Amino acid sequence: MKDNHIYNQELEETMIATLVMNPELLLVLRLKEEHFYNWHNSLSIKILLQMVKHVEAINLVTLGMRLFEAGGKPSKINTLFGDNVFYSNLFAPTYLKQLAELCAIRKIH
Repeated sequence: MKDNHIYNQELEETMIATLVMNPELLLVLRLKEEHFYNWHNSLSIKILLQMVKHVEAINLVTLGMRLFEAGGKPSKINTLFGDNVFYSNLFAPTYLKQLAELCAIRKIH
């Protein structure tokens, strides 16, 4: 099976950007690192979950700093935010459902 059937880079990045713009979602969504196939996206989620657990302010600067400390690439954060893109908390449950479905498919294969 090709990766594009078990993994959606755009979906993962959109979810991360949505969480950065709406960090309160980290408290209500049941996100897991395994929902994210891409290593850097998984690391980003791990860091965001740690930040919310430690009541740390979540924004582009703090996420970038934590990514750098963990061996990630802070420059990738800027690619998450394109022109004319709207990151609404309304779509987050749908994104999570899609990520969970892809995760389940990866576990089967």
